[in-house]
Amino acid sequence: MLEIDIFSSEKVFDAQQEEVLTGYLIEAADLYYELNPHEVRKFAYQVAVEYNIKHPQSWDENSMAGPDWFSGFMKRRHNLSMRSAQATSLARATGFNRANVEAFFMKLEDVIERYSFDGCDIWNMDETGVNKG
Repeated sequence: MLEIDIFSSEKVFDAQQEEVLTGYLIEAADLYYELNPHEVRKFAYQVAVEYNIKHPQSWDENSMAGPDWFSGFMKRRHNLSMRSAQATSLARATGFNRANVEAFFMKLEDVIERYSFDGCDIWNMDETGVNKG
């Protein structure tokens, strides 16, 4: 008997549910916990099961959403993108060692004492989110 996949052209999640999924993925990325495609597919399956959302049988067999679902989801969600992690440069990896870290904190201590900084005067910042244009 030939089994027909009734979900081939039908979306599993409605627009509002996809918006919630998108919001979760964006929030996770903002917290530096970006999910790769495999993890997104597993998460989508878990959401479908948890909320009893009708989904293809293949999702149950693989315990994750299918690659076609993921592809369609990404095409509908223009505010999401998948990027590969970049390797740490050799200079950065070798530069992070005990001697350099100790030297940094000794210099930091000197600056704090010289200018009488209080703890509330110290901020932790980086270039993330800075517009350079």
